[in-house]
Amino acid sequence: MGKYLLRMYEEREQWYPKRYFLKNHYFEIEIDDGLDNYYKYQMAKEKYPNLKYGEYMPLKDKLPQGWKKLVGALTAPNGYYWASNGKSFFDKEFERALIKE
Repeated sequence: MGKYLLRMYEEREQWYPKRYFLKNHYFEIEIDDGLDNYYKYQMAKEKYPNLKYGEYMPLKDKLPQGWKKLVGALTAPNGYYWASNGKSFFDKEFERALIKE
């Protein structure tokens, strides 16, 4: 079992100017790491039928030893930050995760 942060979103229509905007919702869940994205998507749709599936992001409670905070990463939701294991992005052993602040 792995801990993930699930991003679901809802689209809302704005009348002027006519366009859609997204409201993100984040949920912490534990799921089996062996599941592929199709099954993760199906689980998300069952649990939150009125929201659209966004993505799953690996989540850790604290910074593991040897990991480093990714400075300049702007996509982390409030209360979290991105970190990696310090390997090269092109290395097969590269890992990254969201860490709770």
